[in-house]
Amino acid sequence: MTAEERAIKREQRREVFADYFETINNPKAYFTPKSVIGRDGKRYYNILVYKSELKNPDGIYFELTDTNLEPISSKTLYHLEYDPYWADSYKQDANNPELYRIPVEQAEIVYKEGKIEQLELFEFDTPVVDRQKAKLETMLKEIRDSIDKYLNN
Repeated sequence: MTAEERAIKREQRREVFADYFETINNPKAYFTPKSVIGRDGKRYYNILVYKSELKNPDGIYFELTDTNLEPISSKTLYHLEYDPYWADSYKQDANNPELYRIPVEQAEIVYKEGKIEQLELFEFDTPVVDRQKAKLETMLKEIRDSIDKYLNN
C-alpha cells in the first residue's frame, strides 16, 4: 500500500467515527488507526504510539486495525488519555526511539457499534483478575448508557 493509499484509507476510517467526534464537540479530534502488535509478557496486546501523539493534550483516538488498515472489530473507537508523565509511564520501543509500546488495556473504549453486551474482548493468556472484570463491567455500563442517551436524543 502506497503512502497516498494509506492516507486515503486513514481518512476513510476517521469518517466512520465523524458522528461521535461531532457529539463530543471535537470534530478535529486526533484519530489514527493502530495495528495491534504482539504481547508484552503474554498478557497485554500493544500498539505503537509516536512521541508526538503522546504529547497531544486531548489524547488520541484510535481504532484497532490490521497492517492494511482494515478494522479488526466492527466500529470500535478507543481513547488514550493524555498522560503528562508518558515518558515514564510507557515502555519505549526497542527498534525505534520515537515509538512507545502501549498496552491496549490503557485505552478506554468510548464507542462501540451494536449492542454493548456483544463487546468482544481480547483473550488473555492469563486470567483477568476480578478487579479488572469489575472495571470492564462498569465501563460497559457507562458505554451502554451513553449510547442509549445518544440514540434517544
